[in-house]
Amino acid sequence: MGSQCILPPEVISHILSFLSPREVVRLRVISNQFYDITYDRAIWTSFYRNARLPRPPGPFPSQAIQFLDHTLVQSERLAHSWTTQPMEDISSVAIRTDIQILDFYAIVYGKWFIGCERFHTVKVVAYDLDSDAGSHPYQLLWEYDVPKGFCDACPVVSSSGLLIHVLFNEYTADGQSWKLLEFRVDGNSLHHTLTLDIPPKLLEFAGYMKIHGGHSPFFYLKSACQNLVFDAETRSFYGFPPFKSELTTIIEPTMFHVVLTKTHIISFFPFCTDPPEAPSTLVQAFTIPADSQLDNGIGILRLSHEGFIPNHDSVKNADLIRNSIVDAESGAINIRFLHQFFDDNVEDELHISCIDLTLPKHSSTDVVLPVTTDLQEIARVRVPHGSSANLERYVDFSDDGHVRGFYHFSRPRGGFRWWSANHFIMRFAIDASRDNCVADLGLILVPRWRQARNIWFDGVRGRVCYDRNFTEGADGLEAALVVNIK
Repeated sequence: MGSQCILPPEVISHILSFLSPREVVRLRVISNQFYDITYDRAIWTSFYRNARLPRPPGPFPSQAIQFLDHTLVQSERLAHSWTTQPMEDISSVAIRTDIQILDFYAIVYGKWFIGCERFHTVKVVAYDLDSDAGSHPYQLLWEYDVPKGFCDACPVVSSSGLLIHVLFNEYTADGQSWKLLEFRVDGNSLHHTLTLDIPPKLLEFAGYMKIHGGHSPFFYLKSACQNLVFDAETRSFYGFPPFKSELTTIIEPTMFHVVLTKTHIISFFPFCTDPPEAPSTLVQAFTIPADSQLDNGIGILRLSHEGFIPNHDSVKNADLIRNSIVDAESGAINIRFLHQFFDDNVEDELHISCIDLTLPKHSSTDVVLPVTTDLQEIARVRVPHGSSANLERYVDFSDDGHVRGFYHFSRPRGGFRWWSANHFIMRFAIDASRDNCVADLGLILVPRWRQARNIWFDGVRGRVCYDRNFTEGADGLEAALVVNIK
């Protein structure tokens, strides 16, 4: 019998670098040596940093090896079938509760489903969607002894790792008070790191309030009467300055769309040219000023760049698909967005484009520099007749420009209720990592929806989460249904 040859670990590690994440995981059944090496953190850190797949921000030291390999393996699996095969359920698990009032707010980093229980007390909870035990481990993040309150949650990415921010409002005999809760990702759990008491006069609650995060150190708070940005690094709120522009004479716009990046807060102002015969979109970029003075707890963002996107008057639904990239020589920053709109001159034709913004390097002065814009149309799609007015989109991406998502179209069959509509989806993948965007579009298909609204989509892992409060005939104790798809 010949002797068994055992390769040095560094040789095996070099060989593994030429394999895909799924191929590396399969090696674990070969031998104990392969099993141990394929759990080496350096291997998965390198894989994660260089993967050409949609994935959450990282790698960070706080992300467990299991998170890195599960994310890459599942994203790679989805890449092979996303635009070529019908969407199918692989498995599903119900989130059940004894509490009748359990609302959900966000899937964060493809792993945690954040919700709020309201019954005698208010509890902020997180369900680990990566559980292999057939149900989802429940982590109590926060409990407050009040009978009712408002919650919302979003992901935030700081310089040191992944965060989850929860905005919490409580009603008391003295009125309303606000708290901002911060939880840091630490391996497979979430650790409470900050409770910020917010003065009631700082936030004006009127009808609704939502917070929006993403691949950014900021979150954007929008209500009926306020638009604020919170910076996780300075732990302060910032407002937008009074509207002004050197490029247009219009009065302050009534509508604008905000996108958060690693370096800037970008605002799109549609219908902003004068005269109106030349419709365009004004783009303004804001930063956190280094010398900001807080007034009643709120600082003011600094306008650093502005420019026009010509001949586009409806850039109100742009999605970030490649985060800020700094040119090593010039210091200029490039940011890429996905934009979709329907042509008024061609019925039911969806135009899909990439928009590049280039922001010259800025000094510490108050000079507003020009934004260079570049548009690239990547597809035109004819959608089912009558569905163009009801377009929703679900998009996931990596900071370096690998994108996966789907468009959801609906066409009313009669009446105005969403469940009486015909529904269609079109899945897509976009490589926005290079000079030119390349789109891979699936067919327009009829989905086998369990419901059509109040869903959360994770395009990295391939999950759809349904809020069962909005499903006819659902079990009253089934708060949500998590479905793994392919």
